[in-house]
Amino acid sequence: MIPFRFLAIAVFVCLSGCAAGYVAVNTGQVSVQDLSVAAGAGWNRVPAAEVPWARSGMQAWTQNGLSLDRLVLIPRVADGESIYLRRDNIDYPFFEADMTSSEQVALVKETIELAQGANQTAVTVGHTRPHRFGRHDGILFDLGAAVHDGPEYRGMAGAFVAEDQFYVVYFLGAVPYYFEQLASTALSTIESASR
Repeated sequence: MIPFRFLAIAVFVCLSGCAAGYVAVNTGQVSVQDLSVAAGAGWNRVPAAEVPWARSGMQAWTQNGLSLDRLVLIPRVADGESIYLRRDNIDYPFFEADMTSSEQVALVKETIELAQGANQTAVTVGHTRPHRFGRHDGILFDLGAAVHDGPEYRGMAGAFVAEDQFYVVYFLGAVPYYFEQLASTALSTIESASR
């Protein structure tokens, strides 16, 4: 029989290893390059090795693990670039500085779908509305994602253009529990985005 103290040490070591590389995000105003947001409590920055699709300067935050919830902050997407880093021969759509709001929403939707694998995820968009991100006009919209052989997600996103560069902040949480738990704080962070 394994003594309790050895079992406790083994569990601690395992949990410490699982969290290796995660960094707690400070509560309050946080900058990701020149994208500024008001961060609520409990978020952890995901290590780069776990987000191979992340472009330079982009960050993903989570409270319970990427498969359960994620808040993704994407600054400075230049004209002619994709939101995600190109990998695995995925042809992500490109941002164009003269895109309309509806085209920007479609760009985010298609990028999330492609990142999960062709024909593996169906992303839906709803309740699009204008929003002022600091000095810049942008758009807020709701997201839904049905993943083949995976959980269903709900979330929301905000996007705006500043000096011909695209800025996106979006949240997805597994339903029913994780979305409901984090929706309010995630929306507050998205709405606070500015450059």
